[in-house]
Amino acid sequence: MANDHLSDFIIRFKNRKSSRLTLFNTKKTKEILNVLRSSGHLKFKTINENIKTLELEIEFTTISSLKLISKKSRAVYKSYNDLLTDPLIRQKVGFYILSNSEHGWITSSCGKKVGGNVVMWVSLNG
Repeated sequence: MANDHLSDFIIRFKNRKSSRLTLFNTKKTKEILNVLRSSGHLKFKTINENIKTLELEIEFTTISSLKLISKKSRAVYKSYNDLLTDPLIRQKVGFYILSNSEHGWITSSCGKKVGGNVVMWVSLNG
């Protein structure tokens, strides 16, 4: 069910017509939002929050698209060395969001020399 919410997050982010965005209010959704905020690629205000939904006002973003990498049926893991040689990261067109048992939710560009479960790819505006 959690990946369903992440897929929904990606679809709603992609299809938004204005600066308002309504998402499912889950722990994973909030963790992804915090990673995107702390990376400096998304700035938002919480407009309304209840048990089921989270409504945001997006003030700034450099994100052009999001893509879910790990799925229910197949988790994708990358080591630090895999991340160093990844062609998309080397081209500096985006970054991965990883889940790591030691550091929690991090980006592939966070500066920590770790790998983990690759949750999603974030493409940035050129």
